[in-house]
Amino acid sequence: MSFKKEDSSLLPYSRVAIMDAMPAVCEKMKWKIETLDKNLGYVRSRARESALSWGEIITINVKEHNKNSRVHVTSESFVTPLGGTVFSIIKNRLNLRNFFKELNKALEGS
Repeated sequence: MSFKKEDSSLLPYSRVAIMDAMPAVCEKMKWKIETLDKNLGYVRSRARESALSWGEIITINVKEHNKNSRVHVTSESFVTPLGGTVFSIIKNRLNLRNFFKELNKALEGS
């Protein structure tokens, strides 16, 4: 069984600047990047497994919107037969919140 959480944010940065920050942000989040396409504004990464989850797949899409960029993130977790439903829902939500926090920090520092 899997659980999915999505969120998006309009940021005052170019798609290029956001995509340039992705490797550092994913590393800070301890996500392993599987695919990064700067031209398409697409990132697919994987979060670690735990006792209650077989890990998460995080997809990030960045689209330019006038002089800003819309960042859309989906976190999908896969629970083990031992459970982890509530844990996965909370973890997905925290991952999205922390991702946008780290992305903003990285962009403000560039």
